[in-house]
Amino acid sequence: MQNRYWEKAARANRRKAVVLTVLFHLALLGGLALGTHAKLTEFIPDFIIKQLPADWQPGPGDQAPADQASL
Repeated sequence: MQNRYWEKAARANRRKAVVLTVLFHLALLGGLALGTHAKLTEFIPDFIIKQLPADWQPGPGDQAPADQASL
């Protein structure tokens, strides 16, 4: 005999945990980008940037200024 109430509650808890984790990491990434006045593409790994469509990928003019590159 299965207790569907506990299974349903476990699914809801897992869904909440995934949503909160994604929101937390997006807020953390946004805070880093805004706090350092850097481009968001500096914090995203290259293998993810390569998966983005061509019009979303950074161009040659999207690099950080020389004085901020060492931060």
